[in-house]
Amino acid sequence: MKRKDDVVTRRYERMFGVKLKHAVVQTQLKDKTPFIYARRIEYYYGDADGDITAAVAAGAVPIRVKRAADSYGRDPVHNGQLGEIVIAGSER
Repeated sequence: MKRKDDVVTRRYERMFGVKLKHAVVQTQLKDKTPFIYARRIEYYYGDADGDITAAVAAGAVPIRVKRAADSYGRDPVHNGQLGEIVIAGSER
């Protein structure tokens, strides 16, 4: 995807005030493990247990971002119970 058409990456850059070296990867609900592994990602964050287990399976350090109470994600999560780093206050 051309950078100018990459809405997600541009949105993250605006939100966080950064310029990302690589485009944000969207897996469209597919297993993220091969994407993390192929890109040699060292640290991977997510709010779902699947994000954490994919990071571990791919050899990355898993980091948990807690979900806000009004999140659309409804699958059960187990913050910290999978051995990941949990970012305190990230649910706000």
